[in-house]
Amino acid sequence: MRLIHLLVIGALVFAAAYVYRIKMDSTARTERVLKLRAEIREQREAIAVLRAEWARLDAPLRLQGLVERHLPLKPVVANQYDSLKNLPERPPSLVKPGAVIPLYYDGNYDGDTFSVPKVMEGYPLPQFQEFYRSVKGGPPTGKLWDAYRTNLAVDSAMLRTVVMPPGAPAAAVDALRTALARLNNDKNYAEESMKAMQFVPHYETGADINTRVRRALAVPPEIRTFVLDYMKGGK
Repeated sequence: MRLIHLLVIGALVFAAAYVYRIKMDSTARTERVLKLRAEIREQREAIAVLRAEWARLDAPLRLQGLVERHLPLKPVVANQYDSLKNLPERPPSLVKPGAVIPLYYDGNYDGDTFSVPKVMEGYPLPQFQEFYRSVKGGPPTGKLWDAYRTNLAVDSAMLRTVVMPPGAPAAAVDALRTALARLNNDKNYAEESMKAMQFVPHYETGADINTRVRRALAVPPEIRTFVLDYMKGGK
């Protein structure tokens, strides 16, 4: 019996300690809540003070006084108005509404030399580098020019590129090249292209096209770095 009494007494002591701990935790959390409420009340009062201060600073009468003291503004008087017939005429428009005037075009660039795209043959429009020379008096230079040429080479190489998987039979490659070469001289294809795209694509199908494309897609590391820094700078 004595052992049972001891166990019961121990359980009661443990329960009392546990209840006391719960009470202390509850008291601490209640104090924390009350403290947070007090801080919130103080912040609201501070916001109310700031709003009152802003309302005073933004008052129209105060702003009017500041304008009169610091800005050379004067009230509008009646003799400052004039009739529409005395206004200067609108300058003549140089182009028709909705029309644009092209200044230059981007030529083909294989990484070494520029060439005139088939669709631009016969047009009296200069390529960018020629237009730049006519405006600036000299050829374009510098990192931006290098980046432009690299971008143009990649664009020329990737535009309407037709590729086949590695290991494709040589006969299939030759057949595809022959078909694309025939498109360059297909009048029906040209007419349909003009209706759908307003120009006729021209496909390069030479035996060295693979080498030329791979060379054009090789972007130097310094150009990659320059372009990334240029975009990050937002210039």
